[in-house]
Amino acid sequence: MPSKTARVVVRGIVQGVGFRPFAAKLATDLGLGGSVKNCVDGVSIIISGDARDIELFLYELQNNPPVLAKIESIEIKECELRFFDGFRVEESDVVGSKNSLFPPDLTICEECQKELFDKNDRRFLYPLINCQNCGPRFTVIESLPYDRGRTTMRFFEMCEECKKEYLNILDRRFHAEPVSCPACGPSFYLKDGEGKLLYISKEGEILKKVAAALDDAKIVALKGVGGFHLLCRADSDEAVLRLREKKQRAKKPLAVMFKDIDSAKKECWLESFEESLVLSKERPITIVKKSSSFSLSRHISHDSPYLGIFLPYSGTYSVLTQMVNFPIVATSANISDEPIVTDEEELLERLSGVFDFAFYYDRKIVQGCDDSVVRASGNEIIKLRNSRGYAPLFLKSPGEFKTPVFCAGAHQKNCFAFAFGDQVAISPHIGDLGSIEASEYYEKSVLHMKSLWGIDFGLSVCDKNDRYASSEYAASLGVKLLRLQHHKAHFLASLYEKNALKSDAIGVVWDGTGLGDDGSVWGGEFFLKKGYEIERIRSLPYFWLLGGEKAAKDARKSALSLALSFLSPDEAESVACKLGYSSFEQKILFDAFDKKINCYRTSSMGRLFDGVAALAGVVCGDIYEGESGLMLEAEYNQNSGEYFDVLGGVDIDVKSLLRAVIAEKEAQKIATMFVNTLAKWIKNVSYEYELPFYFSGGVFQNSALVGAIKRELNGKNINFHTALSPNDSSICVGQAAFASLYLSGHITKEEL
Repeated sequence: MPSKTARVVVRGIVQGVGFRPFAAKLATDLGLGGSVKNCVDGVSIIISGDARDIELFLYELQNNPPVLAKIESIEIKECELRFFDGFRVEESDVVGSKNSLFPPDLTICEECQKELFDKNDRRFLYPLINCQNCGPRFTVIESLPYDRGRTTMRFFEMCEECKKEYLNILDRRFHAEPVSCPACGPSFYLKDGEGKLLYISKEGEILKKVAAALDDAKIVALKGVGGFHLLCRADSDEAVLRLREKKQRAKKPLAVMFKDIDSAKKECWLESFEESLVLSKERPITIVKKSSSFSLSRHISHDSPYLGIFLPYSGTYSVLTQMVNFPIVATSANISDEPIVTDEEELLERLSGVFDFAFYYDRKIVQGCDDSVVRASGNEIIKLRNSRGYAPLFLKSPGEFKTPVFCAGAHQKNCFAFAFGDQVAISPHIGDLGSIEASEYYEKSVLHMKSLWGIDFGLSVCDKNDRYASSEYAASLGVKLLRLQHHKAHFLASLYEKNALKSDAIGVVWDGTGLGDDGSVWGGEFFLKKGYEIERIRSLPYFWLLGGEKAAKDARKSALSLALSFLSPDEAESVACKLGYSSFEQKILFDAFDKKINCYRTSSMGRLFDGVAALAGVVCGDIYEGESGLMLEAEYNQNSGEYFDVLGGVDIDVKSLLRAVIAEKEAQKIATMFVNTLAKWIKNVSYEYELPFYFSGGVFQNSALVGAIKRELNGKNINFHTALSPNDSSICVGQAAFASLYLSGHITKEEL
């Protein structure tokens, strides 16, 4: 007879990570009776047996849970003594307020990888192979709690073999919800570029057709875990140039998928930490340097010394990369700046004429999820895009949100967030909201995540710029609306990530653009937080930027704007000639600047980077976002401590800086001294304040700058984003932090 019965509720990321099978096997091994089930706020367990065995069960539950689980709390309550005949997994409990968390989509595990290439296994070459430890999660969940009947796998009835695995407590597919095989899983389709069906199959052998098309330098649209990719062979100039033309992506680098790490090392230099990022379970696209023996098409990233690389993260890509003898360019299936395509009908509608063949399966993707992009700064990660593998991301709040809050995010690099209970749930990368398609995708994504938790918002927070599509959406919700200045949101996000909202601190926020409190466009800011007041204490000096928002894609405009703002007319004319402007162009631009036509006043550090890069000759004309910083970083010499002597106390003299840059002829020295000067500027400011420093904003995606700051401020309390990206995707977290402070009464202003 049992001596004790207890009810245990485990909260955190405990659904979709094999927690129920783990608990069931552990209880069975210990001879305990009871049951386990998913519930609306986690996993609920009834455990009955000898008290000492129950103690051991609870110890193992807390200290050795499944690898992918993240336990936030375990609630144990002794209850009336009960006898159970064994231990079982029960139907999920769907009653109550939904607060359960779940993991991102999971990279194919080693066991599934072995089965995939075992000719004697029934899942040999099966693209949708998965188990408790891997496979889709977020992209197939229709509602919570997480069960097969609430995913898009509900349309596929398990065969007898899959059902045996699913019900076998000793099998790693025990209650693995997306489980399937060629006998019972989705069908695979191959169509031509016009939408004509060429092949249909249940077997992975169909991928040989895809491999043959790639081998023939064709463009293939392939349905991945979170959406379609456009693929071509990476060693073919013809294929890469066709892809660029069709995708309308003239310069921005493309990512390359290698079959394994050794293949990647043949084309790239990888430091040990970079290699660990490439091999990590999240399998992000990782920005690394090309090797001197780089042999792939130069058109993948043109003159940039960097390349974004990643390894297969699903059965589909594991099989395909083994069927070809070359690396594959794999880029999101969209026209530049539009959201990723997730549906085959949408693919034909939006991208007809872009691809030669389309491969897909008939399991629906509920929510798109693009690839994550990261890079290394020493032994720390810098996230450029927080998405597949990392998102949705859940940050635990130091206190309870009294009402659910919608955090709308920014206009560029958008992620949104929901704050409820003691959690902030951050969406995967949505992207720039500059098109109708992007705004519709944003709204669709919000509504889907809202339905997952059944949330009714009582408060929303948006950027002070009410022209942002995200701000317009937040205002349309019909609930109380708070507005938060863009760069203060960055600062609060960096504090929130490090659980330091109560701390006094200095915030350094450098980026490209954001509406400031004075109506100007900010971007090179220092803030002081004392108590719960945030004061702007210093910034890059203002200058007038020619060309409005389009200037962000023309580095020459930034350089000329800086010259016209800070230098003499003769010096500005000399700069214009150096930049290649004709006499006619100069007259138009100079007149526009004098009359302030299509100009705005800014303190943007991002545009200073553009201007210096153009003057150094490392970029010219049209640029993609972040290109200037990347090209300056490529020239940077980390062994040099040289800097420009342009720091008057704690202020930077931009006039002297520009003159020094123009006088220096060597690009490497300009890049090195410019970056070191910025790091010195921060160091000088740090002498004024014995406070921790927090860094946010897209400029801090620059590894050379981050490294220089770490060297200059060695020994000081400095904090960079690691869980979040420093770019605008972190804005929504700053908005959640503002809501938390407002709801707790620490801040009473509705605008900050």
